[in-house]
Amino acid sequence: MDTNQADIDLIERYLNGKLSSSEVFNFENRLGEDREFARKCRLLKTFPEMMREPGNIEPVKIEVKSNTDKSERKYSNPFKPIYLVWGATAVLIIGISIFFIVTKSNRPVEKPVTLKPVPSTVTQSIPQVKQPDKITEPKRFESTTGKPIELKAPTDGMTFSRKDEILFSWKLETDTFTNFYVFSELNDKLVWWRGIKPGIRENKVAAMNFKPGRFYWYVGTKEVKRTFSVIESNTIH
Repeated sequence: MDTNQADIDLIERYLNGKLSSSEVFNFENRLGEDREFARKCRLLKTFPEMMREPGNIEPVKIEVKSNTDKSERKYSNPFKPIYLVWGATAVLIIGISIFFIVTKSNRPVEKPVTLKPVPSTVTQSIPQVKQPDKITEPKRFESTTGKPIELKAPTDGMTFSRKDEILFSWKLETDTFTNFYVFSELNDKLVWWRGIKPGIRENKVAAMNFKPGRFYWYVGTKEVKRTFSVIESNTIH
């Protein structure tokens, strides 16, 4: 290693804060450009005594207080204890890093484990069939006038295709809420209903909501009702 005494003196003056501002500027520029000079600076900062020339190391001085007490001697050690601690710590960290790198590189590569499929003991599940929504019987609203509501359209006995939309209309005589109902004529089962606000005189329903068959409908009370039919085909005879 090059131990140019001029460089060492310059580095020591920099570390001791004895350089002028222009010298500091030139020194720091050289640190960025000269890698060997930067390495010298780091070594001298960490191990200042190791960069000195052998002739520059001061000899060990021993002071003896008295001839009778030889155990009380004062040594002047050129190596400060804190630098020795830093050096030992750096060597330990470097050793541990090298150990982990070598261990990791020598570790065998684990092959991926292929898991064999376990035969299932469960038989094929039966697909669930979605049940049609149940129509809840609505709360019945009767006309406040006590009179049945007059129906207008569709006329009694009309036939519609399932692709049609059926417009139900009536003359509303009540001033409160009432219900619109559609029942199957086959088993007298409720298949459609809707709450009707006051002032509403019609209700449009897609025929797709009804299976092919005959139905009857009314508003409010069952005293006045009309029938209609729904078929699959668009052709109505």
